[in-house]
Amino acid sequence: MYLTELLKFEITRPTVILADNLGSHVSESSVDTVSTELFGILAPLPKNSTSECQPLDVGVMGPLKSKLRKKWLTEKPVVTAAEKRLAMIQRTIQAWEEMSCDLIRSSFEKAKCLSAHCLKGKLRAVVVGTHYLTGFADGELANITQEIKHPKGTDVGIVILDRNITTIQPVAVSFEFVPADVLAWVRGWGRVTSRARAPYSKVLKELSVTTWNNTGASAALFPIRLTDTMLGAGGVEGEDSCRGDSGGPLTIEENGTVRLVGVISFGRGCGVHGNPGNL
Repeated sequence: MYLTELLKFEITRPTVILADNLGSHVSESSVDTVSTELFGILAPLPKNSTSECQPLDVGVMGPLKSKLRKKWLTEKPVVTAAEKRLAMIQRTIQAWEEMSCDLIRSSFEKAKCLSAHCLKGKLRAVVVGTHYLTGFADGELANITQEIKHPKGTDVGIVILDRNITTIQPVAVSFEFVPADVLAWVRGWGRVTSRARAPYSKVLKELSVTTWNNTGASAALFPIRLTDTMLGAGGVEGEDSCRGDSGGPLTIEENGTVRLVGVISFGRGCGVHGNPGNL
């Protein structure tokens, strides 16, 4: 009854309810929700709820305490009596699920480049050097201290980390013009098909794409017009970056050196013949 009143709609299908003690200052209008594609809802507990952890056989836990080094997301959810937790989710879970980014070479190795539309002031940490969507099995975690969007609204941004990264080498950034018909690569953990509820890849994937000139890309994506800060690439049926790959790198190889020339921004559908992705 509480959730029905709070959410203003009646739940008519199986739904995962993730209760979070957000505090009494949270209004009904500010309820956070997980994507409905996941059939999940993140809702605050009623006012004056206890903040103490409940026994394992009781379906509500206390306040969310994010220990970022712990592996929350697993292939098969595991609950142990010692943990005394039935479900956990980071408030900023989309930082892990729906974006990628690249460690760039700067005066100190703690800057990461990504799409500006990923920056909403909610990112807490990043994991670098990982092969897995969960980001904990083989990666290095660092906290985010600052988010910087492009001052002119271009869909590119940088996050500054709290320390230098030592486990991987940064990528060199190229600001040179990239002509058409250049072989490039995109990488990410995005959706594996264009279906609306397609799963995200659990492992990092890589795809080779060929660049377009902006005139041809603008014609293919009309009425979208690519500006001189954009680059089209791809357009092969069934091969494309997709939702969840945003912020991932577009790289080329130049004289044996891998260089970052763009980040994944948007596209019209995924893997549609003749429709390049926009970077």
